[in-house]
Amino acid sequence: MKKHLILTSILVITLLLTALSISGFTSVSRAEGQASSGSLSIDNENRMFNEVNKKFTSAPFEKDNTVHQIRAQRIKHYLQLAESYEDQHFRMGSVHSVKAADRLLDHHIDTLQQRNQPRVVTYEIVEF
Repeated sequence: MKKHLILTSILVITLLLTALSISGFTSVSRAEGQASSGSLSIDNENRMFNEVNKKFTSAPFEKDNTVHQIRAQRIKHYLQLAESYEDQHFRMGSVHSVKAADRLLDHHIDTLQQRNQPRVVTYEIVEF
């Protein structure tokens, strides 16, 4: 009976020490990660938001084309969401929203460019 009590207490103490050392390690690594990310990443995020916003305002959207209007609404939604996340200091959500808006804009611009390019079809004559 004493052996079980001693082994159980040793096991509990070992688990407690392990848990404390792991939680202490992760809190230090988080603090170091936040310090290393610094203001440079915030500046990059702000620059990325401004670039996407500038690209959005200069991108052509046809008023008669419903697909263009829906795309513009979605992009605007993502940019507003990024601003709201930034106000709440939720940087990861802000970055994801800006990236989503940027991907939509890139897709929109690519489809416009593909539509404006003439389609050339070439046939090759193969002799047997």
